[in-house]
Amino acid sequence: MGSKKRNASANEESQGKRKGKSTARRGAASRRKTDRPVVKDVSIKSESRHKRTKKMRSENEMPGRPPGPSPEGARPKLEQAGSKKKTHRNCTERSDLLLSPAPTASKTSPKAQAKSEEERSAERAGEKKEEENSEERKRAVEENEVSGLEAEAPHCIPKIQLSAGDILIINEKKFTLKGKLEGDYGRVNMVETEKPSGFWLTFYFESNEAKVKRLKTMSTVSALAAAHGRNHILRILNRGEDKKLGLKFVTTDAILMTLSELLHEKCADAFPHDVALHLCLATFECVEDIHQIGFVHRDVKPAAFAFGREPNAKKIFLTNFGLARRYRRPRDLSHLSRRKRVPFMGSVTYASRGVHQRMERSRKDDLESWFYTCIEFLEGDALPWKKMTDREQILSVKEAFMSAAGFPVATKKFAKITVEFQSIARHIDSLEYRASPDCGSIKKLLGAAMETAKVKPNDVHFTWDWEKIAEDVKKHMESKDEKRNTISPPTKQLTISPTDKEEATDGAGQAVQNCEPTAS
Repeated sequence: MGSKKRNASANEESQGKRKGKSTARRGAASRRKTDRPVVKDVSIKSESRHKRTKKMRSENEMPGRPPGPSPEGARPKLEQAGSKKKTHRNCTERSDLLLSPAPTASKTSPKAQAKSEEERSAERAGEKKEEENSEERKRAVEENEVSGLEAEAPHCIPKIQLSAGDILIINEKKFTLKGKLEGDYGRVNMVETEKPSGFWLTFYFESNEAKVKRLKTMSTVSALAAAHGRNHILRILNRGEDKKLGLKFVTTDAILMTLSELLHEKCADAFPHDVALHLCLATFECVEDIHQIGFVHRDVKPAAFAFGREPNAKKIFLTNFGLARRYRRPRDLSHLSRRKRVPFMGSVTYASRGVHQRMERSRKDDLESWFYTCIEFLEGDALPWKKMTDREQILSVKEAFMSAAGFPVATKKFAKITVEFQSIARHIDSLEYRASPDCGSIKKLLGAAMETAKVKPNDVHFTWDWEKIAEDVKKHMESKDEKRNTISPPTKQLTISPTDKEEATDGAGQAVQNCEPTAS
């Protein structure tokens, strides 16, 4: 019995010790829990990053104090405990993010804002000027600019590559050439060989070795005209490269005869009055079309206009864009800066005064060349510099011709050049480099000139029947010759005395006024 009591008391004592130890352990654990900072479990799955950041920032900020870095002693226990004890991984990794101060709105005075706005505008202006300067440096001498070059003429003439009648294959179709293929640049008409009716094309070509690049500009102008629905510029049908011949090419709808060819071959250097007035209006619309797509032609003359073949036989087209150039940027339609000097290009007879002075071309220069063309259409001998060769002399005569006092004097003996053309000359002369021509006023003046000549601007009976026009011109010239023969006085023979021989044969080779004719 005694041993049983001793064993029971020993068991009770050991159980008490075990209970004490477990109680002590629970107490220590509870003390450790109370010493540990309270960390709120942030679940990435349940809350977005923005919400967690906003919530932790609001919990860490002290009331009554603006957002900002906390004093050293007032830092939350989360950062202190992070270095001592391992806590939740997401909280320790994002502690810097969660405790960062909120951004404060910067307060700037109106004067400072105005100053910063001025600085920004000045910076933008500087960038634009730098862009213009880089464009000017880039375009100082362009790839289609060579002094003395005309738009359609080759720069150099190597050996003939193909002759009239030769076959050229394009896209597996055979075409028969109707002219020579020679030079580094040019055009030739051709007809499809296998079709009995004959599909006509105009073949523009440029040698790969050409120093002056013009085909690219022509392609750009034609593509833009098609995109903007301009009807007086031929569409491109095909483009490519022939490696055997060493040239690039572009094909368009075929053209028939240029106005220069019609003037000299069909109309004996003078169009009938009604035909000339209709041509003035039609060619002006052609020039207007190229200006509308942002280009200047830079070689406007009778040879730059041509009639098409069927179904375009009654329509005039502007051609020869080899020397064309942009006058405005396609991005914002702002005018390109003016270069200081540009080579003399184009035909001397129809070149504007600005071309003679090597100035940058603008729409004004195209219209001045168009105006000289119209004067020649109306009166073949009305351009007083037509037979001159010296460029300086031609420039001085053009200056007098386009002046307010000189134009009426130069054209007073030509009845077809009416007062409306004097008004057109005044408007063209008043244009500045960047100025837009008043196309509506010019068209009204041309309409008024037609009314003065009793020509209907929209005459439905008027057609471009050049065979009939040529026949009428021929009859008119024959009747003119008959009148001259019937009215001419009897011929008289001039006798010059030996003493007057020196006077009579002066340097100009003209008869002297004091030699009196005597009837034989």
